[in-house]
Amino acid sequence: MSEDCIFAHVFTNRKCLIEGGCAVVAYIHGGSFHYGTPLQYAPEALIDNFNNVTRNIVFVSLAYRQSFLAVPNLNHKLNLSIDLNCGFHDIIHGIKWVKNEIHAFGGNPNRLTVMGDSGGASNIRVLLMSPLTKHLINQAVICSVASDYIFVRDKNEISSRILSKIVGCTNLEANSSEWENEKIVEKIIKCLRKKPAKVLSDAQVIIESMGYEFKFIARDFGPNAIAPRSYEEMLNETMAIPILSGAVAKEFLHSKNTIIKFPNGKFAINKTELHIWSKRALEDFHYLNPKQKTIAFTENEYNSIPKSAFIYDDVETFVPTYNFAVNQANRGSNVYLYEYVYQDVGDAYDSGPKKIPRIDSPKHAQELSYLLGLHVGNFTDKDIQIRYLYSQIFVDFINHGTPNTATRKWAKFNPLKSNYFVIDFPDPDLKSPGERNGYHAEAVKFWNTVVPRFEGPKTEIISETQLTYDPYVEKKTIKRNSTINTLSLITMPKEDKTSYNSNWGINSWSIFVIIFILGSIQIIMLIKLSLIRKPYQKLGN
Repeated sequence: MSEDCIFAHVFTNRKCLIEGGCAVVAYIHGGSFHYGTPLQYAPEALIDNFNNVTRNIVFVSLAYRQSFLAVPNLNHKLNLSIDLNCGFHDIIHGIKWVKNEIHAFGGNPNRLTVMGDSGGASNIRVLLMSPLTKHLINQAVICSVASDYIFVRDKNEISSRILSKIVGCTNLEANSSEWENEKIVEKIIKCLRKKPAKVLSDAQVIIESMGYEFKFIARDFGPNAIAPRSYEEMLNETMAIPILSGAVAKEFLHSKNTIIKFPNGKFAINKTELHIWSKRALEDFHYLNPKQKTIAFTENEYNSIPKSAFIYDDVETFVPTYNFAVNQANRGSNVYLYEYVYQDVGDAYDSGPKKIPRIDSPKHAQELSYLLGLHVGNFTDKDIQIRYLYSQIFVDFINHGTPNTATRKWAKFNPLKSNYFVIDFPDPDLKSPGERNGYHAEAVKFWNTVVPRFEGPKTEIISETQLTYDPYVEKKTIKRNSTINTLSLITMPKEDKTSYNSNWGINSWSIFVIIFILGSIQIIMLIKLSLIRKPYQKLGN
């Protein structure tokens, strides 16, 4: 393992090599500089979907640095010898290489589409607005974008300092004033440069166990700056090019634990969790100190099943996807918006030992088993047909700048209609339902119109310390403060009460007593082990 990871995996075919002029895709994998690799996509799927003789697309997947190696930031106020946002510069370098060299593989550099999913889609948004990539990109495919970027100068700063201490390059605490001393910081950088890349990468596991991470890029400065201004300012500088954008119907479902299932098959809302998620959603939408009445109003808006399960998806994916489509359409882009709703992926997507239940499908990235060969499981004959039909949508856009065809009517996005295309594969003909109006209309109205009436302007975020809850980190390191465990739909007492909150106090006290008893037992065991250990300690002295 090394920092030498700027690789491009190129897939082409005989026709493109001989005749040239084929459309080109530069694919940016997800992970938000937190994890990910282009090697996770099955080559045979990429070849079948993009290189076959009826499609003739040159597909390039780009590798780039991850974690600390991608986004180191020890002090944003100092002019240090270590670059900010190295991983993003890798991506830009890869795109420039494609523009300069792809003709040798039969590609037309002036027919370049950048494509990405999740964190890769977020990176594409930045590519479209960055001053470093003007005139490099002709089209974009943005799938399941993971929320809006916030450009702050101290992004990843605390994590970078903690990692420096973990690998033995400093004894300084992350908040020490000595981090303001350029000579001291340069000595730390010199030490870090001597560490093997694997040592630095392995430290990420420890960082995550402490509740920190390396993710996204920092606002930078200078002639090579990727994001020299705020996200809001740069959004108005986004390239007006054709864009295919959308998401799956049940992206993350982080707030699914707001729903309780009883043994008799009935469901109820966990009011405690609903309150927590309402506050988190408001914070994620950049209202960092929401009023109690706004939180209560949000709880009331999402106080139904299954709506409460989507409160975080709405602010994390669906509303940002809509807002970006409106912004780009108003800037003159031809935007094509979709929602993927096919629920029966089943074993075609290999999620490991813990299978994703049908009721939770399609989840984030499940559709990529068809499009890119991500986590490919066992394909039925129907799955093979779906792979062909689904990938054809993207092929048509890449080759022609629109997914609209003689047999697939798909109008460009109109903000007045909020029109989008529903992708599904129902039996017997597997034909998608097609165009509808009102993309996530209720959520869009609530978050774009209703909430601002209560809260006014959003909070200006200028520091990473203001950034709020991240479900990816919390899942690994932070226990929820709710007294009721509903991480999966739990079994509650058999009584069928009209007021589902009536037994929660008893439950809370029961859990408290159980925790107290278990804690007491653990203390007694530790004392006993200590008494047993003392004779052996004496032998060692």
